[in-house]
Amino acid sequence: MKIASCRSCSEPVVWAEFASGKKCPFDAEPTPSGEWALNEAYDPPKATRIVRAAGSGEDGFTSHFATCPEAATHRRPR
Repeated sequence: MKIASCRSCSEPVVWAEFASGKKCPFDAEPTPSGEWALNEAYDPPKATRIVRAAGSGEDGFTSHFATCPEAATHRRPR
């Protein structure tokens, strides 16, 4: 996966694409609370929501919009 930097907070991010074709930045490191799996067989990686069994211990990726202190400045008006 290609690692980039958030242009606001400089944290490492990975850009991935949803099935709809929209792209989203994700935190570069997976965590136990991450809700997304990134399929690296594609370029950019494809993001799919993880459905976990309780206590599975599977890590996932978190949308950077959920963790970036400057996320609101990057949201586009609807």
